[in-house]
Amino acid sequence: MTTSYRPGPVGRVATIVGAVALGMIGVAGIAGPAAADSSVGNLPAGPYTLNVHKFEQPAALGTDNGGEPIDTSGLTPIAGVTFSVQRVTSIDLSTAAGWEQTRGLTAEAVLAAPATYPLDAGTSETTDGGGLASFTDEPLGVYLVQETGTGANPITNPAPPFLVTLPFPNDNDWLTTVNVYPKNPVTGVTKTVDDSAAHGLGSTVTWTISATVPQLGQNALTSFVVSDNLDARLSYSASAPATVALSDGTAVPASDYVIAATGSPTAFSVTFTSAGLSFLQGHQGAHVVVTIPTTVTSIGDGTIQNTPLLNVNGTDVTGTPVQTTWGAVKIVKSDESTPSKALQGAQFQAYLSQADAANGTNPIAVSGNATFTTGTDGSVTIEGLRTGTYYLVETRAPAGYQVAPGFTRDDPQAVTVTTSSVDQPGVTLNVKDPQEPPFTLPLTGSTGTALFIGGGAALILIAIGTAIVVRRRTRWSSAAE
Repeated sequence: MTTSYRPGPVGRVATIVGAVALGMIGVAGIAGPAAADSSVGNLPAGPYTLNVHKFEQPAALGTDNGGEPIDTSGLTPIAGVTFSVQRVTSIDLSTAAGWEQTRGLTAEAVLAAPATYPLDAGTSETTDGGGLASFTDEPLGVYLVQETGTGANPITNPAPPFLVTLPFPNDNDWLTTVNVYPKNPVTGVTKTVDDSAAHGLGSTVTWTISATVPQLGQNALTSFVVSDNLDARLSYSASAPATVALSDGTAVPASDYVIAATGSPTAFSVTFTSAGLSFLQGHQGAHVVVTIPTTVTSIGDGTIQNTPLLNVNGTDVTGTPVQTTWGAVKIVKSDESTPSKALQGAQFQAYLSQADAANGTNPIAVSGNATFTTGTDGSVTIEGLRTGTYYLVETRAPAGYQVAPGFTRDDPQAVTVTTSSVDQPGVTLNVKDPQEPPFTLPLTGSTGTALFIGGGAALILIAIGTAIVVRRRTRWSSAAE
């Protein structure tokens, strides 16, 4: 509906022109008759109401609004935006001269000449969940409406100030309740983390940032920068660079942006060039997807967090941080019969499944090492495993000892890694190895001694018997002679 007013019997009032809120479906100006009777009696009695409706900028702006309610179905309301409404005290709309003062007047002119157009203290209201800020019981006058606060909303272009009269001329009539719909181009930035393939320190964790290109209409996109101050425990390498694309799969020309990764910790950014801004201008409402592969180099306290950042047209937008969590496992090896005796040289490996543990396949590597060996104090710390369940196997016992029960390939030890640091591991395992069993050695005495004694007695008896036989033969031989 247009804001023109056709002359009525009471004459014509002056044209009122207000500045239009950027990208707004609403008051495109303040229009009225060319002249008015000096009597306020020709205007509807007050007080008057101004309803400011705040919605996200849609892809299409729709038609002009003449101050009446319009259909906002499908639009997204914005809560928490603050507006101020101030009356221009030097303009008296109860007179024809006052209406004539409004002819061609803009919000910019009012703000530029405060002595000519002084403002009252005014009132402020914040939009509710439906995006409405309502100003009631307002007297006759010309009002300057300004968006004074965006709250926590990712608004890239606050609506410019605009003017409105109360009452408002509309199709040969007057509105005592006026509805305006200043729109805001909004953007947003979100982040996700993919650590599904990361298990040991030195693995790759991928961070994905999605940034919305705002609906700006014909207004210019002057800056679009996606950035991420990477955690100091993450390493980024240009040999495995980040990728940039649109969420619908549209490729973004490599010449349209510049990737920078500097300092330690790394300050990462994707800045769109002038050509890139023109490219994005043609894809309003799309999502720029930046994928950043990183290497986990240490675990610190176990929680590695990153926050996405976006700058659009000079407005900073901060997303919700996401994180990946890690922990450490300490193994203490000792003699089963003498727990205070530390055992050096025991070797362990960690696996993701019992099947891998049984077959000895796919051991988890931490900083390139998949075998963890106890030192002179009998301990070893696995210094970085992503939180989750693993299966530990003692792959080799110290010399003179056997693998501890519950740590064999057929019966691996299940361990749940929790968020922790290397200095204070979340899991400590006390593993006791039994000694190898000794060979059976011969022992002097007992049955062995009896055998020796029995054998000696037999020899003596044989000797005595032999002597008796020899003696008898000698006697028989002498008698025969």
